[in-house]
Amino acid sequence: MRAVHLFTNQAAYALRVELLDWEGNRAYAQYDKFRLANERQRYRLALRGYKGSAGLQSALPLQGTSFSTWDSDNDNCLCKCAQMLSGGWWFDACGQSNLNGIYYPARHNIRKLNGVRWHYFQGPGYSLKATRMMIRPSSGREGA
Repeated sequence: MRAVHLFTNQAAYALRVELLDWEGNRAYAQYDKFRLANERQRYRLALRGYKGSAGLQSALPLQGTSFSTWDSDNDNCLCKCAQMLSGGWWFDACGQSNLNGIYYPARHNIRKLNGVRWHYFQGPGYSLKATRMMIRPSSGREGA
């Protein structure tokens, strides 16, 4: 994460998250501005300018949250989201997404709150088949 912090703080960057479900449906979430704070600031996420097909609103907290892990609880919940949801992520009270959750194979991926999930794409308990996060310099151009 340190490398991503250093990279995204040298210039303006955009983030694109691509999602694939077990039925072959694809969706994306794109953010015009993406930045990651340093370790002292617990790799706080900063996003602006959401658009995409992965839901009417972002499943990542746009106001910025810090990265939580099993041994570093930085979310806005007393319940320790990273432990409960089996993976480190930018949780905001356990949040609407977790791309570091447990990978459940087909036919075992339903009703899995600790799976690989993006709430506004297939719902809160659907564990996705594949995801990808990509960053690039912000260009102001549409599309990706």
